[in-house]
Amino acid sequence: MLQALKKFLKIGRQGSAEVLGIEIKPTGIAVACLSISSGGLSTVDYRACGPGEWQSCLKDMVKQHGLGGTPCFFTLHPKFYDMLLVDAPDVDDAELSDAVRWRVKDLISQPLDDVVVDVFRLPPAAYRGRMNMIYASIVERQVVKSIVEAAEDAELDIQSIGINDLSICQYGKHIDGIGSMGVAFVTLGQKGGVINLTESGLLYLSRSIEIGLESLSPGEAVGELTLDTGSRTDALALDIQRSMDYYESQLGMSGVGRIIFMPTNELLHQVAADLENKVSADLEVLNLQGNFKIEEKRLDIANFCFNAIGAALAGSEEQQSHTMKGGASGTAVLATG
Repeated sequence: MLQALKKFLKIGRQGSAEVLGIEIKPTGIAVACLSISSGGLSTVDYRACGPGEWQSCLKDMVKQHGLGGTPCFFTLHPKFYDMLLVDAPDVDDAELSDAVRWRVKDLISQPLDDVVVDVFRLPPAAYRGRMNMIYASIVERQVVKSIVEAAEDAELDIQSIGINDLSICQYGKHIDGIGSMGVAFVTLGQKGGVINLTESGLLYLSRSIEIGLESLSPGEAVGELTLDTGSRTDALALDIQRSMDYYESQLGMSGVGRIIFMPTNELLHQVAADLENKVSADLEVLNLQGNFKIEEKRLDIANFCFNAIGAALAGSEEQQSHTMKGGASGTAVLATG
């Protein structure tokens, strides 16, 4: 497990029946409470709030849903971190984070003392073993401190601080029919998005894209795309296909069998339909209701919480691992999984 941020944490309790995933967004906060034994979601909730208000929102949500003391696993929206792909230094895993700090010093704008840098290795199969690459995630130290303080104020048992790129990968382990298939998870925001290429729940490639939901919105004719929007759809298809081609030709993987859009907007069902004959893989929008038996009345809220659910899935896996190992102590790190 990655070791950065250990000094921020207290050892958490083990053996809890539930885990709590929490996503910090620029526009609000999402929570998802998952039963470790059944895999069912007992709570999903989202509150819109400003950047300086999420701490009080979290405290209110914990109190409302009776979540105090629950082991919690935070995940950060990409607005709160940068991620760099760099050559891995020839050091042991225990020394990797410190070694990478100095390697990324000239690649970031902030002073090293003002950020927390953590790393995770690409799977050994990446690049056919020709290259030893790692991802470095960089978060402002003040962001990390504010999360730890907010968790303590809400009386939560903080276990880890992760990033959305890794939380999304958890779905690769829990969606029926995926197995070891290569999967492209596509998350589209209003102004842009992210493509994550995974296999067996492991991240191989993360790419930012400039095309967002605003560019893909329908024209005046309801349900029909304007010519300009159609060209944007073609551009999105090209971005996705290039990522999949790189995954296969450069990383040496067997190819992507499924493209899954994260449920950020109802428009995505139309987008997926428009892309159907433009990319070389099956397309779908993530069905949270089908995979997690979410009630219809809670589905709209759950769609705001898919990253929090991913963090909870990672937390459930970690808690079960601790139980099997006889209760290993929990630590907060900058990347879950």
